[in-house]
Amino acid sequence: MAHARRMFNEALDNDYERASYALKEIQKLYNIERVCREGNANFEEIRIVRCAKAAPILKGMWLWMQQQYI
Repeated sequence: MAHARRMFNEALDNDYERASYALKEIQKLYNIERVCREGNANFEEIRIVRCAKAAPILKGMWLWMQQQYI
């Protein structure tokens, strides 16, 4: 995710609206991981949280990217 974040960060000067949207969505994913880490979640708890919270964000980003670039 860090590589994608870096690319969108570099794109801010070129296309601020789309790059900032992507960065905000990526930040949501980082926040999910931070909460799991700070809560000392075990692997199964992390998997459940990722399925419930991160998967919809990733699916939304996938659909958004398809709409933007196809």
